[in-house]
Amino acid sequence: MKLTETPRKAKLLVVDDEAGARESLEAILEDEYEVAFAVNGNHAVSAVEKEEFDLVLLDLSMPEMGGMEALEQIRRRDKDLDIIIVSAIDRALEATTAIQHGAYDYITKPFDPETILTRVERAIQKRHLEKEVSFLRSEVAHQSQQGQIISQSRQMRDISQLIDKLAGTPSSVLITGESGTGKELIARAIHAASDRHHKPFVAINCASIPSELIESELFGHEKGAFTGAHIRAPGKFEFVFRCPGQFQ
Repeated sequence: MKLTETPRKAKLLVVDDEAGARESLEAILEDEYEVAFAVNGNHAVSAVEKEEFDLVLLDLSMPEMGGMEALEQIRRRDKDLDIIIVSAIDRALEATTAIQHGAYDYITKPFDPETILTRVERAIQKRHLEKEVSFLRSEVAHQSQQGQIISQSRQMRDISQLIDKLAGTPSSVLITGESGTGKELIARAIHAASDRHHKPFVAINCASIPSELIESELFGHEKGAFTGAHIRAPGKFEFVFRCPGQFQ
């Protein structure tokens, strides 16, 4: 099923017991985002259980349920929901601890509008990218035979078009990116859309192979080539190009 673009604003949950802080954040964020509020940790946890949010801005210092406990409770309910910690400058160490426990980022009071907008936009873009990667993973799994990828954002559609171009060439392709951004998925999509789709796709984690074995792993070895080489063993490259039909 094709996902279509939606004009809805990203929805943020601001959690702070101080009315002044909530009002300040609302003034900064309301033009770009849909903003909801919670006055304490319990209220925030309840809101997350009932509604879907794209990002939470969570104050550390609150009565009843503090920010650290609220962070734990929210992540327990939605581990993919990013949380930006809001703290006073003198509590920066505690905010850093919160990041170690799963928070995405932190901002300090008093608020700097430009900093807040930049941090929030970055978090929202990250969430959208993660959703795209998840969707791409599903598309590759269901449409690998046709090499078709349907995506909802302009950036991912651009990538899909680039995949189609690369799939039609015999050139080697270098794909870079941080861990978890879908590099192998893109590689699989290029393979699935190419004339080589009937041949096996072999993923190799070179970092996990000892340096003294990497040559043998990739190119194979002959019997007696080194101590312990009792039989001839084909490498990954030979396997890919000469793989028997039943393994393709």
